[in-house]
Amino acid sequence: MGNRCRPIFKSLRFAVLVLSGFLLFSLTPAPQPVQWLSESPAQVGRAGLAQTAPNPALQQSTQKSTQKSTQKSAQQLVQQGVEHYQAGDMAGALPFWQAALSIYQDSQQLEQAAIVLENLARAHQQIGQVSEAVTYWQQAVDTYRQLGHLQQLGRMLTEQAQALSRLGQHRQAITLLCGDEEPCSVNSAVALAQQNNDDIGTAAALGSLGEAYRLIGDYNRAIQVLRKWKQSALRKRRYQLCS
Repeated sequence: MGNRCRPIFKSLRFAVLVLSGFLLFSLTPAPQPVQWLSESPAQVGRAGLAQTAPNPALQQSTQKSTQKSTQKSAQQLVQQGVEHYQAGDMAGALPFWQAALSIYQDSQQLEQAAIVLENLARAHQQIGQVSEAVTYWQQAVDTYRQLGHLQQLGRMLTEQAQALSRLGQHRQAITLLCGDEEPCSVNSAVALAQQNNDDIGTAAALGSLGEAYRLIGDYNRAIQVLRKWKQSALRKRRYQLCS
């Protein structure tokens, strides 16, 4: 027989102690290279008037060649940024990712643009430019909402809320994480994580919410949320021990 399951958290006090370290946890701690999720080329405008009758087959071939070259260039820019970031040069990664972002946004490659927005937000946060990070988190939120990627949308809301809390904007963070009333609104980080059975996202959102309530002095709500966070973490841990 395997190891028997046993409780991990024995008190709310322990959960609160763990929370102080937990909030430093990033949902996606490392910058991401772009994964090609679609091979369909974006439309390219005409460069000018042809001197002779246009050849549709040649024009299409030229467009595809140009688009592939642009995609490769953007991918290289992303990778160069990743290399700078991994070497500890977060600020040096920014111009590469900003250039890649412009390419992806201009060509309406939203999947790739969203990944680069995450990277930009994370890098700005690492070098202490939290206000800039909030702006990029918001763009990532908007992009994932447009794409209909609800799990990642919830995670981005949590990331943005954590950044807002660092700026002292705890009530705005609470609005993103849960809304103004219980139960949490359907478009909040907590609700989106729970709707999509995202254990990591749920734990991050609840932990951030409890901390935000604590920081505004609403200790009763903070305790209630931390109890939910504790139960969520305990269920996940028990499953891991029994599997």
